[in-house]
Amino acid sequence: MALQQFLASQDQMAVVIEDDVALDIDFLARAVAAKNAAPNADLIKLVNHRWNGFRAMGRSSKGDIVGRCLFGPQGSTACYLVTRKGAEKIVKSLAIMSLPWDVAVERGWDMNVSIVSTRANIAGFSRLQRTTMIGWRRDYRAAKAPAWRRIPAHIFRTVDFFRRIAYVLTTP
Repeated sequence: MALQQFLASQDQMAVVIEDDVALDIDFLARAVAAKNAAPNADLIKLVNHRWNGFRAMGRSSKGDIVGRCLFGPQGSTACYLVTRKGAEKIVKSLAIMSLPWDVAVERGWDMNVSIVSTRANIAGFSRLQRTTMIGWRRDYRAAKAPAWRRIPAHIFRTVDFFRRIAYVLTTP
């Protein structure tokens, strides 16, 4: 709904922020500087949980490094900057969801969207992050299917891994 609301406006860019994100005084300047460092990016992830295999593509005037990760998913859509063109493509591509939002939205190769990340979070989390209505790690482990039933997921993730590597290494 946040992207649809943004598309209903006349704005050219928006920052989508979840309720457990804490911003500081430099946040907006750093977000804009990251966009200037990656002018062709349709979406810039400003908060992530993983940066394995990070490939730097540029540095912002505020010192933040932008690029892409070879390994993923990076986790979290807690805070990201998106352009109008990016939002249009994402809304259209993800009208029918087949993956969790935070996984699907970073698959630029699947949506023909240029997605980059900052190398370090430019926003933090408030104490609300420690509360959840979704579940804890122990809850996920208890509900996990037997290994043989997860084979299709492993195949999907392996193929996705190679698509991510091609996306990171072949696109500017």
